[in-house]
Amino acid sequence: MNRLKLLALSILSSASLSVVLFGSPKDVAATFAYQNNDASTYYSSIDKYDTGNSLTKNLNTLNNLKRQRLIPYDNLTQYFSQTDPGAKSGQVTAFYSGTSARYSGNMSREHIWPYSRLALNGDDRVDEGKNLIEQDLHMVRPALKDDNTGRGNKFFTMPDGQGWDPGALGDESYRGDSARIVFYCTIADLNLTLADKDDDGKNNRTMGKMSTLLEWNLKYPVKDREKTRNEAVESLQGHRNPFIDHPEYACRIWGNYNANTRRICGSYGLEGQVAINNSGISDDEYILEIGDTANFTASFSGDITPTYSWTFSDVNGLVQETDIASINSSNSSSSVTGLKSGITYLKVQATYTAGNGSSETIWKAIKLTVVPRVDVSSIQVTNFPNKISYYVGDTFNSYGIKVMASFSDGTSMDVTNKVTYENTDLSSAGTKTITVKYQYKQVTVQTAFNVFVREQGGGGGGDTPAKSGGCGGNIMSTSIILSSLSLISALLITVSIKKRKKR
Repeated sequence: MNRLKLLALSILSSASLSVVLFGSPKDVAATFAYQNNDASTYYSSIDKYDTGNSLTKNLNTLNNLKRQRLIPYDNLTQYFSQTDPGAKSGQVTAFYSGTSARYSGNMSREHIWPYSRLALNGDDRVDEGKNLIEQDLHMVRPALKDDNTGRGNKFFTMPDGQGWDPGALGDESYRGDSARIVFYCTIADLNLTLADKDDDGKNNRTMGKMSTLLEWNLKYPVKDREKTRNEAVESLQGHRNPFIDHPEYACRIWGNYNANTRRICGSYGLEGQVAINNSGISDDEYILEIGDTANFTASFSGDITPTYSWTFSDVNGLVQETDIASINSSNSSSSVTGLKSGITYLKVQATYTAGNGSSETIWKAIKLTVVPRVDVSSIQVTNFPNKISYYVGDTFNSYGIKVMASFSDGTSMDVTNKVTYENTDLSSAGTKTITVKYQYKQVTVQTAFNVFVREQGGGGGGDTPAKSGGCGGNIMSTSIILSSLSLISALLITVSIKKRKKR
């Protein structure tokens, strides 16, 4: 017994020691916030109006000043439980896939900036672990081996490019994480640069695709997992990834690289960002029907108020005339009317004087697609709710229902999540007719179905619908048939049980 007690104490001591040395994932998330209490001063050396190569060099200087520790490459994995904690104790979260598992034979260290693209002095490769960026937890991440192998040393691009898309693994938000890590590498090591193409020679020490990464940085905002990790790495190494704290730095450095990057970063100025607002905008696109008018407003994220002008343009923001829509505008607001089918871009341009005295003109454009007018003609309940039979005082539950809408152009659409229900009061017994309504633009259509409400303690009944009226309401009653089948099934089960007992 004494030996067993000694062994138990030894195991507990080891467990306690690991917590002291490395901390638990919960401790990291809760306490590793600007470990030096420098939230207001960390970026004080970075000028608000700094851009381009000057901003890159100043961030590099800051990074070198703040970095207090180098972690040997072979030792990085023991800190993944702090920087990339998994769903359960002892697990880590794999980059790209978000899979939570123990760091074991199924995981490996993934170089977000590929190992073979860290060549020095024309060498094809460098000694693993000898390069500064390889001793940096901001760059090296745990990943599933299959994902690591599948990516290889490819550039990051969209699926239609020659590179590799981390979003193809299911979680598109890792596109944003990947972009901000690649950006970080270029300020941590000034020998590393971005290229705006799908691929490049390994010895050039480049990564990309620049324009794709800039777009991902804007489209997939910083998530809490990145913020928490940034705190954890600062606590271990002393420095932060500035593109997590200031994602706008990316456009300030590379936004003026070429026409493509200017298009992507065109809405970012020294003082803030301009945006076009309308609840119907999805992925920077608005669909407008012929004859309809849509209202748009411009907003600016900075502390100053620009003057605005509205035009139609091409995808790169170049002004162009069009006959598919007309526009009426007054400074920050505009109304657009669809005239005929086609595609153009609605552009707002913001002009102001920055605090450093420079004149800024930035713009934002959304894709405007004008389509033939379509109206809703009817709706139909194609799947009934799971629950049709109720007792007095129950609450109506629509779970399981499916409602399809038919439109004047012959198309149909699932509108289950957009319908409303009326006559759902189940406070008295009897057959109740539930009305289902759907509004599309100014037109409202409806249908209905019946539910059955019984007194408490009353007889049973199947959860099946009966006949109802309403728009196209040919809803057949099956309750009698199903109730009969249920009774027959119950009798058969009883007979079966009795036969088993005789044996």
